[in-house]
Amino acid sequence: MSSVHVKEGSNASSKMVTPASSIDFSLVIKEYSGLITFVNETPPPGNHQLSHFLFPFYVYIYLFLLKNQKFKE
Repeated sequence: MSSVHVKEGSNASSKMVTPASSIDFSLVIKEYSGLITFVNETPPPGNHQLSHFLFPFYVYIYLFLLKNQKFKE
């Protein structure tokens, strides 16, 4: 299990957690796919509310990968 650290000097609502070691990105993809399945299988109105969470989370993952240069050319 990798350890994480939290940047100091920020309030609790905006703490950025960054990994101290490498991340298994295949697991990230698997878990995100599971989240999409969960949202799709959740009955209304819950699925509509949860669907608003998917795109910002996807963008966060994309920017994290971009920042850490995890894309293959």
